[in-house]
Amino acid sequence: MMFRATYRNTIKNIFRSVTVWLLLFVVQIVCVQNVSGGTYGYFDMTYMETIMDTDPRFVLGEGTFNKHITNSFNAVILYAIPIFCVIITVLILNRDYGDRFFELEKASGVKPLAYVCARLSALVTVGWAVTVLANLVTLHLYVYTRGGVSGMELGTYLTASNLGLLRIALVRGLPTVLLYTCMTYALGALFKSGIAAAVGGLGYALFCYAAKLLFSYKAAEIGLEWFFDWVHPYQQKLLEYLYCYGTEWANPNTTLAEAALCVSLLLVCSLIFAAASYLRVGRRTV
Repeated sequence: MMFRATYRNTIKNIFRSVTVWLLLFVVQIVCVQNVSGGTYGYFDMTYMETIMDTDPRFVLGEGTFNKHITNSFNAVILYAIPIFCVIITVLILNRDYGDRFFELEKASGVKPLAYVCARLSALVTVGWAVTVLANLVTLHLYVYTRGGVSGMELGTYLTASNLGLLRIALVRGLPTVLLYTCMTYALGALFKSGIAAAVGGLGYALFCYAAKLLFSYKAAEIGLEWFFDWVHPYQQKLLEYLYCYGTEWANPNTTLAEAALCVSLLLVCSLIFAAASYLRVGRRTV
């Protein structure tokens, strides 16, 4: 009962914030911006030139479509979703530590375990729902603006796209949302401050974004291939496994065991952060 009440109150407090609605608008802008830019191209023997996907003559083939199921996710998971998860977590932490919301919950008899689980569950629910929505918009808008997938019937397209998006949202999206949410909440609980959580959470998100842009292309040269393959939330090994999964264009160089290890690493880290939050809240008096 107390879990449900805290969960429901957390969801309400998230969507009562104007900041959250502004963030949702920004996430959708990121999606549209990703769609509007050129991503793929091919050399056309008829025109004797490279046709990019922003060209009206571009024909979206099944192979490119399957690649984009995975690639469309990259635009939002690299920085937009992490930042969204960090900020909504900070907003709730500010209610706890700034508005004395914790004292109200404690007075009603809520236990620390139920309190932390309800808080994190609500935050992850919102973060993951926005992740799914963002990827639906990105993929379907891309396909629509490119004139659909050549030779693919609507029913086949909807099945392939939605199953692919759900698979990636579960395997890549959910662990990433869990990591940033649990990490930010743990920082706030340990330092009793939403500001500390914001600095740590946003700092890590921006560090990962900058590292991906600046060093991933030469990771092998500088000895950081392991970091981008396993430690970085982007997890190149997992991305390679999911790339065109179940199709003839799938990457054969990454195994299921390697992909499972990637997911497990994020889940274990999230669990450690959640446990730290519980231990800290269990000792909290104000």
